[in-house]
Amino acid sequence: MRKRRDLGQPSDIAFLLIIFFLLLTGIATDHAFSLSLSKQQESTESVQEQVTLTVAENGTIQIANQTISLNDLPSFIIQASHLTLQINKATPWQSVVDLLATITQYSEATYSMEMIR
Repeated sequence: MRKRRDLGQPSDIAFLLIIFFLLLTGIATDHAFSLSLSKQQESTESVQEQVTLTVAENGTIQIANQTISLNDLPSFIIQASHLTLQINKATPWQSVVDLLATITQYSEATYSMEMIR
């Protein structure tokens, strides 16, 4: 019968693993990227503002003590960077859903909601 050859000594395998891991740790990876904002982008952000919308019990929308309809809302919120929605507790939720749908469609602003009495 023929003798089986040894495939490798444990010390040889350990030596190859050490070399393998040393090579892997020597590879430098930089996952960062540089980003420079132009002056035009900075100036447009200063134009944007925070807008507060108040939704009354009957579903009417008020901006700065001015009552507007849902159809007129896009012209008021298009430049806003953040919208604060103050919703009366007695407001029907369908009015709130319609308002959120309009905001999502016409504005990229972030918004927060708070319930008022």
